[in-house]
Amino acid sequence: MVARSGGAGRAGARGSVGWGRRGAASPHLGIVQDAVFGDRRLRLKYRRAEAKTVERDVDPLGLIIKAGVWYLLADVDGDRRLFRLSRVESAQALHEPARRPKRFDLAAAWRQQSAHWDSGRAGYEVVVEVTGDETMALVLRVSGDRVVGRPRRGVVRLAFPALEPAAAFVSSFGAMVEVLEPAEVRAELARRGAQLTQLYGGPEMPKKKAGRHGDRPVRVRSATQA
Repeated sequence: MVARSGGAGRAGARGSVGWGRRGAASPHLGIVQDAVFGDRRLRLKYRRAEAKTVERDVDPLGLIIKAGVWYLLADVDGDRRLFRLSRVESAQALHEPARRPKRFDLAAAWRQQSAHWDSGRAGYEVVVEVTGDETMALVLRVSGDRVVGRPRRGVVRLAFPALEPAAAFVSSFGAMVEVLEPAEVRAELARRGAQLTQLYGGPEMPKKKAGRHGDRPVRVRSATQA
């Protein structure tokens, strides 16, 4: 993980903590970076994991890259938030000075934030195979921060707190994805599928109700017989 922070008297200061690799640059990385180093507030249009777009005015604290993914650490109305740059729809630097805590330490703030973040999402990884670019785009958009690293040859790693939320989430994609591992998630999905088949499936579809005459043949008189 590489961390970069600005700040009055510290503009251009760069720190490196842990591990990481350089990722694909977001089209808004330059604007965000200038705001971080220039101590200016940002107006972001941000796409949440559920694909809903919101607008936020933020006080940028620093940029972080982890596993090839860029993040912005920022304060929003007193709350500390982590924004994934790939989900930023637009970024605008405001003519307002950013409010940054005194003696702010980006590396320490990142450790605290990531510990809180990981406690709710990680610890249980599921590997899924996705077929097709459109399906892959959908899976990545909906999965959001559950995605671990970069997809490779249609294979995506997702992180969850436990088996149950993992199976519930993956099952929402139906047959668009296949779980490769762990085996217990495959077994749980099979169990859920069997329950659905028992509930909705059957050897025959319900027959339509007969008309007012039932199944009896109805004789129709022609106009010449009238």
